[in-house]
Amino acid sequence: MSTARFAASLVAALAAFPLQAEDTLALDRLAVSIGGYATDLSAEATVKRTADESAHSRNYGTSSSTGLTFLELSWRPFERHTVRGAWFDHDRGTSRTLNADVDHGGVLYPVGATLDGTLAVKVLELDYTYWAWLSRRNALGGVAGIVRIGVDTALSGTVVVDDIGSIDLERKDGEALLAPKLGLSYAHAFNEQLRLTADVATFRHSVSAGDARIWDSAIGVEWYPWDHLGFALRHARTRIDADLSSQGYDGSAELGFTGWQLLVRARW
Repeated sequence: MSTARFAASLVAALAAFPLQAEDTLALDRLAVSIGGYATDLSAEATVKRTADESAHSRNYGTSSSTGLTFLELSWRPFERHTVRGAWFDHDRGTSRTLNADVDHGGVLYPVGATLDGTLAVKVLELDYTYWAWLSRRNALGGVAGIVRIGVDTALSGTVVVDDIGSIDLERKDGEALLAPKLGLSYAHAFNEQLRLTADVATFRHSVSAGDARIWDSAIGVEWYPWDHLGFALRHARTRIDADLSSQGYDGSAELGFTGWQLLVRARW
């Protein structure tokens, strides 16, 4: 199912439930946001043998994109309760000619091979907020939820072998991290048209090979020149720190997203 069809189906399902009339300017009953996420994606990894102090590090650099689609849905069926879902993904690719042999997933790519590599990171968030402090202009609540971060990599290339010809090689791998999320959310309405929002959360996930911790934060403003339609501008940051140990090796990895979200927001 496409993203647009999924969003339309979820909005229709939510609309079938009765919505409680709101009496605060800080929160909406139902909101749908879609727009662009101009994010920088950075990645770095370090690995070393357990019995050896020397370590091998690799910085995968930073890639930027101004065209990421960011989708967010939120629903407040009762005065102090909100459920929310958000989704985006980031794809990057590169091509280069090897100056040394590379063994990737049991496939050997020799010197001189031209490789095409891709990295795709998909993020899905689902959370629930209980607004412990709720007034006409302010809302502060605790957030609990889950985050799924999927990472898919692909490496492909063509190798020319004497007396045989061209051989196409390809390798694909995928990993997913599913972890709980705990944090705080705050909203302040200056008036009916202008609102400030801030969120911070962290969660830690234990896997068979080690631990990973994710930090998530965002701050932004919302402006509504019309009753049910407006704009949101946010600066968001997500960082993942992982420590892994497996088969005589210790490793660590860092993955981060930082950037601006500009959204069109419909509310009711």
